[in-house]
Amino acid sequence: MYAHLDDKKALPVQAGQTVKQGQVIGYMGNTGFSVGYHLHFEVRGKGASYGYGNDTDPVGYLEWYIEQSKIGELREVIEAMKYVMNHSDRDYTKTAIDNLVKKGLLNNPDDWKKSVDDGTVYQRLPMLTAVVLDRVSDNMD
Repeated sequence: MYAHLDDKKALPVQAGQTVKQGQVIGYMGNTGFSVGYHLHFEVRGKGASYGYGNDTDPVGYLEWYIEQSKIGELREVIEAMKYVMNHSDRDYTKTAIDNLVKKGLLNNPDDWKKSVDDGTVYQRLPMLTAVVLDRVSDNMD
C-alpha cells in the first residue's frame, strides 16, 4: 500500500488496473500520523485498521516477483539483505553496499555505510529495498 496519499485528490488509477513506468498512481499527502507531505510504500498483513501495525518484511514478495519476472540480478540483492537481517557482519554489509553502487543501483554509499556503523541500517532496509527495486525496474525493457 502507499501510505499518506492525498485524500483530497481522486486517485488517477483503479484497483487491478495495469500501469506503466512513470505513470502517476497517487499524490503525496499528509494523512495519518505524518509529519509532512510525503508518500511511502508499505507491505502489511491483513488485520484491523487496514493492517496498521502489521508491517511485513517485503523480502518474500520480492522473491516471488523475481521468480515470476526472472530478474535474476535482484536475487543477489535480496540474499544480501536477508543475510544482513540475520547477521551483524558490518564488513559484509559494507561490501554489499559497494556492490550495489558498482551496479548503479545505489547512490550515497557513505550515508548507508554510516548507518551500518551506527546500527540504523536495519531500520532503513525497507527503504533500501524500495530504492533498489525502483532502480532495477527503471532499467528493464
